[in-house]
Amino acid sequence: MATTTLAADAQGRAPQANRSTPPARVAVLFGITSFLGSALLFIVEPLVARTLLPVLGGSASVWNSAMLTFQVLLLGGYLVAHLGARHLRLRRHAVVACALVLLAAGALPAGLRDGWRPPSGSPVLWTLFAVAVAVGGPFLALASVSPTLQRWYAAVNPGADAYVLYAAGNAGSFIGLLAYPLIIERAVGISAQRGLWTAGYLTFALLFVVCAAVARRAPGPVDASPAAAGADPSDAAGWATVVRWGAMAAGPSLLLLGVTRHLSTDVAAIPLLWVVPLSLYLLTFVVAFSGRGTTAGVGAARLAPVVGAVAVVSLAASMPVGPGLALHLTGFALLAMAVHARLAGERPPVADLTRFYLALSAGGAVGGLVGGLLAPVAFRGVWEYPLGVVGCVACLTPRAALSGRWRPVAAATAAAILVAAGLVRVVTADASGPPRLLQLVLGLAVVAALAASRRAWHFATAVAVVAAVAVALPGAATLRQVRTYYGVTRVLENDRHWHLLVSGTTVHGAQDPARPRVPLTYYAPGGPLADAVEASDTGRPRSIGVIGLGAGSLAAYAKAGDELTYYEIDPAVIDLAEDPKVFTFLADTPATVRVVAGDGRLSLAAAPDRSHDVLFVDAFSSDAIPIHLLTREAVAIYNRVLTDGGVVVFHVSNRFFDLVPVVARLADDAGLVAVGRQAAGTVDGSSFTSAVVIGQAGPTMERLRARGWAAAVPGPSLWTDDHADVLGAL
Repeated sequence: MATTTLAADAQGRAPQANRSTPPARVAVLFGITSFLGSALLFIVEPLVARTLLPVLGGSASVWNSAMLTFQVLLLGGYLVAHLGARHLRLRRHAVVACALVLLAAGALPAGLRDGWRPPSGSPVLWTLFAVAVAVGGPFLALASVSPTLQRWYAAVNPGADAYVLYAAGNAGSFIGLLAYPLIIERAVGISAQRGLWTAGYLTFALLFVVCAAVARRAPGPVDASPAAAGADPSDAAGWATVVRWGAMAAGPSLLLLGVTRHLSTDVAAIPLLWVVPLSLYLLTFVVAFSGRGTTAGVGAARLAPVVGAVAVVSLAASMPVGPGLALHLTGFALLAMAVHARLAGERPPVADLTRFYLALSAGGAVGGLVGGLLAPVAFRGVWEYPLGVVGCVACLTPRAALSGRWRPVAAATAAAILVAAGLVRVVTADASGPPRLLQLVLGLAVVAALAASRRAWHFATAVAVVAAVAVALPGAATLRQVRTYYGVTRVLENDRHWHLLVSGTTVHGAQDPARPRVPLTYYAPGGPLADAVEASDTGRPRSIGVIGLGAGSLAAYAKAGDELTYYEIDPAVIDLAEDPKVFTFLADTPATVRVVAGDGRLSLAAAPDRSHDVLFVDAFSSDAIPIHLLTREAVAIYNRVLTDGGVVVFHVSNRFFDLVPVVARLADDAGLVAVGRQAAGTVDGSSFTSAVVIGQAGPTMERLRARGWAAAVPGPSLWTDDHADVLGAL
């Protein structure tokens, strides 16, 4: 890459000539240090989020809340770098920066403190505090490193392009983030991960000290002021420019959280998807600040508005998993690439570098605050997604919005996709078809009318209208919709007039008002879960525990004298299950029902010994059982609360993970018997049901074997709180 400062400064003047060719070893030293520091930043993010899952129910919201904390800490780190560069001479700045990095080594990543529990209600603020305490010091120190190294590199090599280190750092972030789920998490447990991260941090600290020593011998001026750095003070960015930088950074940041939430709940509930949008987000930074950033940015800016608009309109229609993932991830990548390329094109001279990064981090934090803190409280649906699309489109340059021959092509493409989506709705005769079709037609009209606009804000207005029509207006089939920290929960009415409790793409229970005492879907008569309930009936009153309330379907099998205790973490689910206007399972059962609010594992840990005859583990985070309910430590808690001869029933129906071997391995480790059964379907609409029962050999197990249950084969991996090979079960 050519060693020039910039393509041109803010005034359009040519860049300064390269006064010296940087020694290769100096470039390698600074590049490796930047790469390693950024990789450590993005390895510790999923590591800390993983430690929080056992007390937060395994919700995808944990990731968004943790992301918000990291964005705020990143802003703090950039502020530290900016103040140091502005107010300290280079030699003194090198000493202070090294002291910060070394002092932070005394607070390396810690686990969740004993006794820490989230409060009742929304745990957002508690999550922010927990993440900050666990890793705040080292993260803040690492966050200050990238702009600091770039400023030092520019001082050591006055004619070099310091922004190349930004691309190197984002490459490290990208690789570190992907390495965590694909390699690190599979290979070692959390305790070992902390040890490896600590070793990596100490290695980084040593490299950073060496960089500081090199910077202190810089041939350039040691004064940190722009004038001393060889720049005209009038070149410093004004407040209007700084605000524009922040606004452009806020759009992709908000869109990142919105698309992550949408994909992990409404398209495919795969926990690994948490890192995919962030990986793409980082990759766009790498490309934007590389030598090919301009070309990629122009191409992305031409395609992004229409792809983003189609993605927003698709929110009003169901899509298969594959096309849905492709559409939303492509739209996100194009929009982020277009905006980040514009930011890269506006990067200032090195003298204003730290202010530039401070503006970017401030914008990212604002987007994180809206998406992670405000959205779950203010919005009924995942509205931060279309808002992020609108914000990104509005940030594009006027000529970038579909210029030339692309305008009619884009409009025709959007029209074809929208018409196809509308026809699918009519053909499938969905109960929400007419209103959803109206939304699609309105969206089509707006996009077709404004897709040819030459101005980005015109198109942004079109997308905003489409978003309001596609997202804000519920379909006729939506009876109730509530959003909490744990996600968006809806009660729908299908074409058979059943009431369905839905979170994301997963149905958590259903009831037919015409047959209110008959459980449906997973708990339908004849299915594995119904077998387990009936096999546990010994003719005497039972104490039944259930982790995961859903619609309360299991209450239909309880008898007079039975005690039924539900453990449910989401207050919205409790409100809906207890509302007789939508579900009456709890109101109609002759058993005594008690609902305990909070995480099931934590609640059971506080329950008396031998308090349940049978325990059902049926807690889904959309389509995946939270990991912390499938570990050796969790099974020990279950065994403690079971009476002699009691069993644990795991509902493991899943579209993405094979959990039967996982549960069987847990049973084998605890010296218990495991039997399982899978049903391809039932007459009441359950398309797939799979369950595993573990316990001591006894009457309940014999009755299950008589019903066709077979021994479950253990898998090779034993899941513990410290180590769970999730990818191995995919």
